[in-house]
Amino acid sequence: MNECANELFFHWDKKYEIDNPIIDGQHNHLFELGNELFASDCESSRRYLVTLHEYTEYHFEAEEEIMRETAYPLYEEHKQMHDDLIKELEEKSDYCCDNEHVFQAFKIFVYEWLTKH
Repeated sequence: MNECANELFFHWDKKYEIDNPIIDGQHNHLFELGNELFASDCESSRRYLVTLHEYTEYHFEAEEEIMRETAYPLYEEHKQMHDDLIKELEEKSDYCCDNEHVFQAFKIFVYEWLTKH
């Protein structure tokens, strides 16, 4: 894992696009928020965590609305995944700054979530 705070960790790539400009733009913004988190230290990370959490909820609501409108067949499973991710984000962010090791583990969680969701 690249932990250089001066270098962007999340790099947007066309492979992340789903051909929906609204959702693609939101995903790209989540990457930007992830980069802000990765460039922060434990002390300054709190404001990025709040922004990341709020924007994630906004994004999930928008994505779920589109899934409902298009009768996405795996909607229930995908919504449950969203609910689980929000819960895990809330739980992990509560203690992510306990020490540097926990903070780095939290960053790995955010990376895995953003790049594999």
